[in-house]
Amino acid sequence: MRVLIVSDIHGFNSYMEKLLDIIVNTKPDKIVLLGDIKYNYLQTDILNKLCLFKDKIIAVKGNCDDKNDIRAVNFPVYEFYYVLKVDGFNWYLSHGHVNYKLPELGKNDILINGHTHSYELRYNYINPGSLSLPRNHDERTYILYQNCTFTLYDLDNNIIDFLKI
Repeated sequence: MRVLIVSDIHGFNSYMEKLLDIIVNTKPDKIVLLGDIKYNYLQTDILNKLCLFKDKIIAVKGNCDDKNDIRAVNFPVYEFYYVLKVDGFNWYLSHGHVNYKLPELGKNDILINGHTHSYELRYNYINPGSLSLPRNHDERTYILYQNCTFTLYDLDNNIIDFLKI
């Protein structure tokens, strides 16, 4: 399965358009949006283009996503976290801004969240960084998962890092 993982777009139209290009070019089976998607600024026509992929999207709410942002999309946005099963692994998807009680992570469990705007790839923890507002001198980044490998890319599609699980 090919899964595109992005976080913290914050409604920037140019980066949402870049995300749409990435979706078209990578042809993912699933698209994981880890919160802070719209944030009131996103133009309706660009949001409508993203909604064309509603059957592939799994989204979780971020601290900057309000009720109006969530009502503006035609795909479900989960309040705290969502568990996605991929290649025998349980992916616990969240934005990362709420302290909630997750089960203790086992060898087949991976916590995947955003919120920090800084990427990180460890065995039980993945953060794709931010597509629009990176911190700590990071690049603008996203992750493409396939064949049990998380690959971190910049917006020019250069590989920054990868993790094989």
